[in-house]
Amino acid sequence: MAETFFVLRAPLDSSRVAETLPDFRTLTSRETVRKLSGLNRKELLYLFRECPSPDSLPVRGDFEGVLLKGHNPVITRVSAFISHVLFGDGRWAGKSFREGDLVSGSTSGINRFRAPVGSISRSREFDCAPETSAIDGRPALVLRYSRRHGNLSPWKSMVDELRVVRPPDKEKGVQGAVLLGMGYMGWSGGALNNAPFCLYAEDDDL
Repeated sequence: MAETFFVLRAPLDSSRVAETLPDFRTLTSRETVRKLSGLNRKELLYLFRECPSPDSLPVRGDFEGVLLKGHNPVITRVSAFISHVLFGDGRWAGKSFREGDLVSGSTSGINRFRAPVGSISRSREFDCAPETSAIDGRPALVLRYSRRHGNLSPWKSMVDELRVVRPPDKEKGVQGAVLLGMGYMGWSGGALNNAPFCLYAEDDDL
């Protein structure tokens, strides 16, 4: 939590991110995911602050999901246990977004889980809309679970925030898009105790 606080207090410095990270537009979606997987949490927080909100991106369909590095190995393992064991029926595998126009309003979606035999199931619905980030006060695509869960559910206070790392390859569709996410829950520290992840829609040629 302290790391998040101090990163957020630092002034935005696009040159610092540009010097240490590649131009993701020159990479495929999978190459981008591999680069993100090699960053530590502090680097991911800096990158998240610099990325634009996907307000104009037609977010729809299935996105693969990957958990990224947390505060330390212990926190990363706890996050993986929550996501892959407690959250759904199988390992967390990404999200599916329903048709919606994020420019004019909100949409909704559901999480995807992969069973040991490889089949995909869907559960844990959410609502999403462009909002002001609770992490840094800038625009983000915010996913909220509160309306989809009862008061006693541990997932009621869950929130995910998304920004664009790599835009899609085409003017229409989401192929090639990579989104950087920060997830948090009210009972575990809220926005200051966020866990990074990414969503990606594979390129056509993969």
